Amino acid sequence: MFEHQRRTTTSLKASITGMMISTTFQSMFPLVRGLRSPALRFQRDVARSVRTSVEPGNKERLATIRLYRLLQRAVVSFAAVNPSDPILLQPPIEATHWGRHMMFRLPDSSEVTNAEELFRLFHFWNDDTNEWYFSVVGESGHRVPPLLSETCWTTAENLKNAIRTFKTDYDGANSTTLTRLAIRALQILEEQKAMWSHSSCQTTEQIRVTATSRCIGTSDPTSHFPPAAFSTGLQSKHRFAYRIRIENLSDQYVQLLGRHWHISEEEGGNDPVVVDAPGTGAVGQLPVLRPNQVFEYISGTDLAKSKGEMKGHFYMMKVSEDAISLNSGDEVDIPQDTEYFEAVVAPFPLLAA
Repeated sequence: MFEHQRRTTTSLKASITGMMISTTFQSMFPLVRGLRSPALRFQRDVARSVRTSVEPGNKERLATIRLYRLLQRAVVSFAAVNPSDPILLQPPIEATHWGRHMMFRLPDSSEVTNAEELFRLFHFWNDDTNEWYFSVVGESGHRVPPLLSETCWTTAENLKNAIRTFKTDYDGANSTTLTRLAIRALQILEEQKAMWSHSSCQTTEQIRVTATSRCIGTSDPTSHFPPAAFSTGLQSKHRFAYRIRIENLSDQYVQLLGRHWHISEEEGGNDPVVVDAPGTGAVGQLPVLRPNQVFEYISGTDLAKSKGEMKGHFYMMKVSEDAISLNSGDEVDIPQDTEYFEAVVAPFPLLAA
């Protein structure tokens, strides 16, 4: 009889603990927006661990291990071809970013970001300033150099190492904090994978151009700003924003003079639109890029169909070290012996779904 009571009490405690853990995780899952499959898979794994474990501590530990494995799987699927291939990590493209541009320098030490820098970048994106974070990276961030921008190149191998760092350096964090950060890391990985699948990268004359697109909704059929690539009367159009990143990997100074775009829709859509603007720069800018300097901007276009593609090139010229950046409409001094070239923008998709 007493043995039966003890079993019943133990079973009841395990059930209550399981319900509490399950409720905790369910309350966190709204953080995982757009991650239905990984989130549901993790929730299923957590539920399974609750059923198969006895001690609450074991349940939390097993849940952490399962989440760590999910993070590792996400990295593997990120770069299924070659773990050493470069991957561009970048913040999401927002509708309010349309028309923005910026200039900054690349790190001189390495082309790719190592695991510790990635660890800090994650917290920067997560806006995390808790004591546990500072115990890992130090109050002044002495373990890693300052971030130069919210965008960086890395590899799948470095991402794996960053996850290992996350797993081994969490000793001071409680289970709730750890789970929240891990779920956020999974969300960021999935967001990055989706953006990279909507990107292209091409290097010409040591000028690397990376293009990334995102559908930001549908446009008002009565609106004329920003201008649409395709005229479709009063029909609503799919609105796409794209980020262009131009990196000068050479040891020479170069200037962007203009752009050429070929914008097409899926079969059954409008005829392709060609935009050829060799002397108007990009978003009103004719920037001079020094060695290891980056020019980045966000613009956009509208399509009648939900699928399309963009490709093109930038008109560039090599300039002297005393050349200065200009605005569209400024007079450009072009010596007779100027060397011109076209920095290719490889085709990148415009996908509404």
